Amino acid sequence: MPLTSYEEIASYATMIGYVTKVGYMPPWRASSKAHALKGENILSKEELQSIQQWIKDGFPQGDPKTLPPAPLTQAGEEMSAPDLVVSMTEAFEQYGVYYDQYRVFVLPIHLPEDRMVSAIEFVPGKNSIVRGALLSVDTGEEVMPLDEWDPQYGYFSFGEIGFVPDESRWYSWQPGKGKSEFPEGQGLYLPKDAKLLLHLHYGPTGVPEKDSSHINLQFSKSAQTQQQFTLPLVHPYSMTNDSFYLPAGETTRYHASFTVPFDLELHGLFPHSHLLGKHWELFTVSADRSASQSLLKIEDWDFNWKQQYEFEAPLMLKQGTTIHALAAYDNTSENLLNPSDPPRSMNWGKRMFEEMFLVYFSLVKHQAKEQKQYSFSLLPGAVNAKKTTPLVLRFQNQKRQSFTCRVKDFSGKVQMDLFDQKEFKKGEHQILVDLQDLEWGNYYLELQAKDQIDRHLFVLLAADLFD
Repeated sequence: MPLTSYEEIASYATMIGYVTKVGYMPPWRASSKAHALKGENILSKEELQSIQQWIKDGFPQGDPKTLPPAPLTQAGEEMSAPDLVVSMTEAFEQYGVYYDQYRVFVLPIHLPEDRMVSAIEFVPGKNSIVRGALLSVDTGEEVMPLDEWDPQYGYFSFGEIGFVPDESRWYSWQPGKGKSEFPEGQGLYLPKDAKLLLHLHYGPTGVPEKDSSHINLQFSKSAQTQQQFTLPLVHPYSMTNDSFYLPAGETTRYHASFTVPFDLELHGLFPHSHLLGKHWELFTVSADRSASQSLLKIEDWDFNWKQQYEFEAPLMLKQGTTIHALAAYDNTSENLLNPSDPPRSMNWGKRMFEEMFLVYFSLVKHQAKEQKQYSFSLLPGAVNAKKTTPLVLRFQNQKRQSFTCRVKDFSGKVQMDLFDQKEFKKGEHQILVDLQDLEWGNYYLELQAKDQIDRHLFVLLAADLFD
């Protein structure tokens, strides 16, 4: 519904009073006040009181001369001269039915070389039906059978995209979010010949509507740009519970934790559960267990308003810090959103009659300003890994050097020795790492030369988690 004039707002006055009073609107679920979040969509106590008083007074009109300018229409775009525009090649027709739809569109971009994205803007083709967008990046061919299976443009996929891509949730968008610019010296990695996987959430409508959305990209001009990457570090393999199972008629609570293996900057969090989810809480405990801090708390989880929560200023996660995640689920008849009546026991899965326990972390490897330049560096690459496809280790060095490379888990224990004091000539190198013998979970590659070291996080996830 439009709320751009007095007449439009006054016609919904009673409803506005109700939904703001009970806290259903505005749609902002984070309740933690520990850290400022970007785009906090909240009303103060005084503003809420003003709305109630306005309704009691018969919702009088204010001075028309003080009316703010109307917001940008859907044709308005903030990025005037993008370096690349990636568009849906067809218009998808939303069916015109009263339920939500989820669709993945495969957008090849054919870049001749790797690039770092310094700014990104998602532009919905039809504002009235596009409720949210998630972008993932993949360089393989696993998505093609899914796309070919569905006779319509794109393919249906609820929750996730149906397999483990190189990077899940590379970027996320929700209504009201404009252009995103990354801090100087940081950006998103976009490999050559990659595919953007655009996962769109279409809201219900009574009439068929067509959408053809696009993405605007600006590339970094700097040769030294750090990768901001997003990883699902909380998942079934980092849970402390024995298994993920939600018995019918019961409320349950699940916990996961991991230790930060080296200094990281935390830029955002994206918790994910379905209709049985009720509460989320994420917090840290320092390495010496002397201090803790809240990262994010959602006391009234609502799947329909899931989103990426981005911090106004990145949070430093020191090596040895433990991250904890807690989620509560209500599989009773008291939960009015329960998709089963009577309640039925649920396992893991992406469908409405199943559940998930995931948290995505947007991170940057911390590098102190006084830290000297390495004579080598790991190059950006895939952050999710598959046992069926070797992980590509890429690095470049400015001189002939000997390197040691290992795969370690988050406790620092060596899981694989790739090579020890092996000499490499100056230049860029690419090595395929076979991950068949690794257990599922969180890992990092560590490349070392004398007293210099660089690391690369990755998560090894089973593809059937997202089937």
